[in-house]
Amino acid sequence: MTQSMAPSAQPYMTRQSYRQELITVMLFPLAISLFEGSVITVLAKMVFDVGWFAFATMMAAPMFANLTSFAWTRLAKGRRKVSVIASLQATLLVCLIAVALLPVSPLGGLLLVCFTVLSRCCLAGVATLRSTVWRQNYPRRSRAKITSKLVLITSLVLALGPIPIYKLLEYDETLYRPLYIAVAVIAAIGVFAYSRIRLREEKQLLNHERRDKKDIDSSEPSATFLSVLKNDKFYRHYMTWQFFAGVGNMMGETAIIALIIHWVRQDNSDWITNYRFVIPVILSATIPMIVATLTIPLWARYMDRVHITRFRTKHAYTWVFAQFGYWVIGMMGPAMWPLVALPRIVQGLARSGGLLAWNLGHNDFADKRLVTTYMGIHVTLTGVRGLFSPYLAVLLLFGWEGSWLSEYISFSGIEHHIFLITTVFCLIAQAGFFWLDRMYKKQKEAENKYELKDQEKSTAVD
Repeated sequence: MTQSMAPSAQPYMTRQSYRQELITVMLFPLAISLFEGSVITVLAKMVFDVGWFAFATMMAAPMFANLTSFAWTRLAKGRRKVSVIASLQATLLVCLIAVALLPVSPLGGLLLVCFTVLSRCCLAGVATLRSTVWRQNYPRRSRAKITSKLVLITSLVLALGPIPIYKLLEYDETLYRPLYIAVAVIAAIGVFAYSRIRLREEKQLLNHERRDKKDIDSSEPSATFLSVLKNDKFYRHYMTWQFFAGVGNMMGETAIIALIIHWVRQDNSDWITNYRFVIPVILSATIPMIVATLTIPLWARYMDRVHITRFRTKHAYTWVFAQFGYWVIGMMGPAMWPLVALPRIVQGLARSGGLLAWNLGHNDFADKRLVTTYMGIHVTLTGVRGLFSPYLAVLLLFGWEGSWLSEYISFSGIEHHIFLITTVFCLIAQAGFFWLDRMYKKQKEAENKYELKDQEKSTAVD
């Protein structure tokens, strides 16, 4: 495994880029991990005691920050992509240092939410622009295998990185200050390594982006958000069913992390009290990420063989089983809540395939010169569902008793039954992907028959 990850084991033309990215993913994700919704919300609830609306905002931040994707695309147009990405990474580190300096007060809690949102906006830009780097530097036949190694290491750091940091908080909550600053310094080395990546065919790419519309040949592809969804029916349907899946998973993830923190705070047993910071992190972040780390290579091999529509039909099973598993644990009663680790394992399997599909799936639809536009559409629609899914999850989970809404309608929440709703969303998405895969297969068969007839006609003329 270690040898296969070495730069020397990669295709020759990819080694320079891969070597620098390898350094980056070993260091920079440690900073990202501290802004993960399943991690930063533990600090927010345990130390800053933020409300559930603030909690939902921090959970939603990675999703609705994606609405900035087209802004990052426009900003990076005609500019060196690697430099822009490195600048966004550096901005995230500034946010991390700012969090370390916050006072533990209502104002500090508010600023914590703001810096979390800003950091996720930066990561949205990184995700959007990185797809161009991967598309340019790694060939299609080996792209999933190469990037899966980078994603695998990233997942491992995201999974294990927060544990020692949050374990130290068991002894002194204020230790998050020096620890966050130390992480920012370490991650800065990864940012420097990323800034040294050379983008293949960068000159041609920048020349194409800098040309005025009137100078671009009408035969060259150009597209906007709406024109892509209008003209590319397969991608339009793909985004539709992905929307259902995304809403179900966003609601489910917000609800289960909120419940885990709630269960830990309500449980007064010694073994829980002594690990009140670490247990939520392990259940919310570490277990899913460890499983994702172990299973990414399996998904990568499958993804290299099939179209993304076929990939999603199989991957969707993990969404359904995870969401339904949460409901089963909820039905078993408060004393059995530690068993939530089991569906979190399934969630990890879903996450590994999802990481690859989310970062690479659009490449199966897009012309190489429109890959950033296609990724921007995907990221933006992720942001749209992030605008409401986490808030809806918290409202359905706990209700709104005590708020101004309770004066008109009393609602104390449906608790774990929310996972029946998320399961239905995931089932709808899976059915849609099965239909889309059949439609895509029929289209390809028709195209192949047409090409065969053309070849027969050409042969007859000759």
